[in-house]
Amino acid sequence: MANRGFGTLQADPDSARREHARSPLDAFRSPEGAYFKRFSFERHVKQITIVPNWQTWRAIDFGLRHPACLWAQRSPKGQLFIVDELLPENVTTPEFAAQIKAREATYGLVEPPLESFCDPAGKAANTQTAESEFDNFAREGLCPKGKSSGVRDGCMLIMNLLAVEELPLLVSDRCEGLIRALSQVKPHTSRHETYDTDHQIFSHPLDALRYLLINLPADWSDWPTIDYGWDPMPRMW
Repeated sequence: MANRGFGTLQADPDSARREHARSPLDAFRSPEGAYFKRFSFERHVKQITIVPNWQTWRAIDFGLRHPACLWAQRSPKGQLFIVDELLPENVTTPEFAAQIKAREATYGLVEPPLESFCDPAGKAANTQTAESEFDNFAREGLCPKGKSSGVRDGCMLIMNLLAVEELPLLVSDRCEGLIRALSQVKPHTSRHETYDTDHQIFSHPLDALRYLLINLPADWSDWPTIDYGWDPMPRMW
């Protein structure tokens, strides 16, 4: 629609999705605006079956009260699928590891997940036990791995993967926590280039997704350059 010489009016995607909601998640999008504006329930959420012979990885945010584990698979064409999530509350690291292994036992995988991409803060030793969360996971055979990165670095990777035209990130409809986070988390109040990391429910599955993308071997060279409304850091991949 023309704006009488002042250019073309661009509808805000958050307002449009609230006004013409196709799902309860769209109806309850934050009036302040969702951080991941590219995320669409219709485009990115599907009924997904775990494929027993595909490459599989875990993505872990240990958390103090709300740890998160995501399981990811990559198809032979390179498309990334988030196939399941585990979001327990108030569990110890050994209990968390046991729940992860119990969930995986139901998948029927030909090979166990290759690695657990974890919050690198989990490498620090507990002052009482002298063991780290990485130590606990390694002892349970969960192969923890994690490297330091900025929150914004991971945010850019998520945004780019949501924006890929042919093979975008797909999330299983069973991953209700991650779906709510992607659709409803707000920008940080003072650091608008990142999401609201203080939100105790939304931040943990998103943090796990960041650790996955930061650590996952991949070729990002074909990803598009996206206008995010702020000046991103130079692409380093």
